[in-house]
Amino acid sequence: MVSRIVIALILCCSLFPLNAQDQYIVKLNGDTIRGKLQINPMRDNSQSMFFKYLDGSKENVRPIRISYVYYDEEHQYRSIPFYNQRLFMQILKEGRNLSYYHYIRKRDNSVATTKVLAKPNGDALEISALTFKKHVSEFLEDCPQIQAKVDAKEYRYKDLDQLVDDYNNCDIQVVLASSVNSSSKSTGSMESATVTAAAAGADSNNTGSMGSGKQAKLEQIDAFRKYVRGLNNFEHARDVLEWLTDVEYRVSQDRDVPNYLWNSLDAMTNGNDQLQEEAGKLQAALKN
Repeated sequence: MVSRIVIALILCCSLFPLNAQDQYIVKLNGDTIRGKLQINPMRDNSQSMFFKYLDGSKENVRPIRISYVYYDEEHQYRSIPFYNQRLFMQILKEGRNLSYYHYIRKRDNSVATTKVLAKPNGDALEISALTFKKHVSEFLEDCPQIQAKVDAKEYRYKDLDQLVDDYNNCDIQVVLASSVNSSSKSTGSMESATVTAAAAGADSNNTGSMGSGKQAKLEQIDAFRKYVRGLNNFEHARDVLEWLTDVEYRVSQDRDVPNYLWNSLDAMTNGNDQLQEEAGKLQAALKN
């Protein structure tokens, strides 16, 4: 019995660290929001994280509208554009010209760790030990001295930390010129950040190549979310916040919001004229 209690306490501490009051997220618009992250860093957190706000409300936050996540000193995440989506990736090293991340993803009945190199212009490369020389050489061709060392096998998969450091010390004019002229291999553009800025929870005003229309809709959703949280004694607040999470995901995937969802929102806001007016504005904005 005692051993079971000890194990339970250990699990609780891993999910709710002692410094939970210091946890926070930074949105793409720069807003910093403090609360408690209820995640397991050893599991797949790439597509959403469960966040409890200081007012007690909870929701799954998604990388489509989040830039940075601070869980603890070891686990900090950036929202990275990758293969036509955004994913939460743990920060391993960030630099002016090249950054290095990883994320854990489900694969069949197990999980796998994927390592990613990313540039400020949005280009990203999934790294494999088997194809390291070929793919990394092509990815870093804008810095010839680094490319030559990769081709000569002076850098290998195990040398990623050193490779990132050396690339960030490459001739900056060469790298920047290439970054400006390069065609992006992934949707969106991520911020250029230093390790120090990332640790401080710095954010970017760059929302990537995500269409301005989509971004405007996501901002409308966020404004409605803030309005709902500010309501006192609204019995369906939690239900509406969960509804918004569903709608936000649909909008981020360029999908229409079906009528049954609008009907459910109408039912939840029935009797509150001001809230129904705001809901009507949201519906009009999302249907444009």
